[in-house]
Amino acid sequence: MNKQWLFPSCVGAVLVLGILSNLYSKPNAHFTIDQHEGNWQMQSQADIEPSGKTVKIALAGDVNTLQQMGTIGVVQACAQAASIELDSALLAQVDPDLLKRGIIKTNDANFSSKMPAIVIHTAQALGQVDNSGTANVEVQCANPAQLAVNNRGTGAVDITTPKIAKASVDNYGVGDVRIRDVNAIQINNWGTGNVQVQRAETAKIMLLGVGNVSFANAPQISSTVKGVGEIKPMFRLNN
Repeated sequence: MNKQWLFPSCVGAVLVLGILSNLYSKPNAHFTIDQHEGNWQMQSQADIEPSGKTVKIALAGDVNTLQQMGTIGVVQACAQAASIELDSALLAQVDPDLLKRGIIKTNDANFSSKMPAIVIHTAQALGQVDNSGTANVEVQCANPAQLAVNNRGTGAVDITTPKIAKASVDNYGVGDVRIRDVNAIQINNWGTGNVQVQRAETAKIMLLGVGNVSFANAPQISSTVKGVGEIKPMFRLNN
């Protein structure tokens, strides 16, 4: 190698290495959402480096809906203050128009391939979960009065909230829907995925697909079965 190019090449390599280290070694950044005013603030902005990816998430004081359309898992948890944990290699952005509508929205194009999941902490419970992606969705803080789950994806939907009074599940997808504890549930299963309920008092079920519906206990059931799926018992979910 020509000596006049040796020093610039070494300097360039060090710069590239420094940029990559800075991009992937930083801790997770957090976004704090003002639920009452519908505004948002970025914490540790210096820890977020542009990567060509954009995260669009909406969260407001009347947040009610989580929409998952991507390949990155989503975990929604209860918290005193709302915040969003993001991978540090993301260029993150919150859309104020979506934020006003009270929607948490994700899609595949928004996320870094290095990110295993996005964790959303909300101070208010969710009343609706829509899944059309390939990743799993876990909801730890659902509305205790009423919850609607619409699953059209290949990822599983886990509702781990205890003691939901009323829930409805429309399952058109391949992924399973699992609910821990509900008083009354209505299930329309059109897909190949299964619906699993650990505890229910009453259940109204329509089976039109291949997937099964199973219960760990023995609720009072009224059913219409037109598909090949079955209603059957199952082993209890882990506490």
